[in-house]
Amino acid sequence: MAIPEGGTALVYLTDPATIEEDRKKVIEVMKATEGMADVIEPARYVELGFPDPAKNRQSPDLVLVGKEGYAFSSIATGEDAVIEPIFGRHALGHHGYINTDPRMNAAFIVAGRGVRVGKKIGVIDNVHVAPTIAKLLGVELPGADGKALGDVLIAP
Repeated sequence: MAIPEGGTALVYLTDPATIEEDRKKVIEVMKATEGMADVIEPARYVELGFPDPAKNRQSPDLVLVGKEGYAFSSIATGEDAVIEPIFGRHALGHHGYINTDPRMNAAFIVAGRGVRVGKKIGVIDNVHVAPTIAKLLGVELPGADGKALGDVLIAP
């Protein structure tokens, strides 16, 4: 079963008796398919922040990554694996691209009371945004993966 996410697709192998055989076949077929940039196996999930599917069944067994200009869709018609999108029938914009693609970096702009003026911090992990906002609001966020970005905050 594959769940299309635009720039990626998450593959779940549903038969435990044939999971390794199925994994090899999916990898073989997908690597030979036009528009594929990568087929990521669980051994590389640490770099993506994905949990190991052997420990968490919500994690996919494989992650398919499309090349620039390609996307995965849930529309399955005809025999072609790759089709030209048609305006009005297919989504022309997509999300769900792999998080290691530097083009997926978003802008983080914070301003207002408690924030240093003109401070530039460069690239940050998204996990630090909520703790930073919580600190500005004077709220505790126990168990958060990130920490408040002290460099942009004026000390209380």
